[in-house]
Amino acid sequence: MSRLLQALFGRLPIGWLQLTHNRTRFAAALSGVAFANVLVFVQLGIMNSMGAATLRPYDFFQADIMISAGDANALADGGNVARQWLLQAMADPAVADGMGLFLANVPWDRGEKDISLTTFGVDPAKPGFINPEIGDDLNLLQVQDSAILDRLARGLGKDEAAAIRPQTPLSFETQGRTLTAYAIFAGGGGFGGDGYMLVSDQTFLSQFPARSSAAPDHILLQLRSGADVQAVVSRLKSLISDPSLRIRSYSDAAQEDLRYQQTRRPTGIIFGFGVLIGVLVGLVTFWPCPRHPMLLGPWTLWPTDWVMDVRSGF
Repeated sequence: MSRLLQALFGRLPIGWLQLTHNRTRFAAALSGVAFANVLVFVQLGIMNSMGAATLRPYDFFQADIMISAGDANALADGGNVARQWLLQAMADPAVADGMGLFLANVPWDRGEKDISLTTFGVDPAKPGFINPEIGDDLNLLQVQDSAILDRLARGLGKDEAAAIRPQTPLSFETQGRTLTAYAIFAGGGGFGGDGYMLVSDQTFLSQFPARSSAAPDHILLQLRSGADVQAVVSRLKSLISDPSLRIRSYSDAAQEDLRYQQTRRPTGIIFGFGVLIGVLVGLVTFWPCPRHPMLLGPWTLWPTDWVMDVRSGF
């Protein structure tokens, strides 16, 4: 290797010789560096997966403004919103349309284990609020107790999900009722459930009889072409008579949800702490030796006879 490097660069590879002078220490140093890197990137990957799972359900819908309860820090948190605020919001000339969004987790007994589906109740007569990849099948929800199922839900077999279509639907029991899935979409399991499901608002209310059609979880608004979202948000805060409501753009709602998950939820704090620990482990690996500052960490790469000395403060 030394001859090859010398032939390539035209000079003696002093750095390489220093590294390979003691191959045992060189291997130990590489192991330490690799461990620190893997630890940091694993923790970053876990934290990024939480962010992707948090933002994923926002991709299912198309809206410009979202109105939520004052305590709704996340999509699945907080109280309900009175539908009357939708009617007040429609009084703004820039608001083109609105829809109430219902949200809850529905258990599904799969025999070996139960899975939980984060279920959205939507108005099937308003496909414009749904992502086009899902909206093309939204008319199927006009049938009572019909559903569009997440083909990536944990616990649902790929072949079983791929077979779901209007000609070969999948029926299953949940909460004492029979739902029938006529179509599928790509969602994916998150931290709040094993997958997602879309049903009509009427089917949702039949699943949760204690809920009322006059109190959805969120209100989605679409604006007319060319309208300034932030200007409309400011006007709605003055127009709607409940000052406790959270009225923000749809994109801002998604980012606020992400920040809440990362900085205030225990899961996000633990993942962030894991990243910090990974960085600290990396710093310890490369921390200079107090006795010999040219040494980095507990493994020396230089061609000397120095060895680890516990008393030196490595």
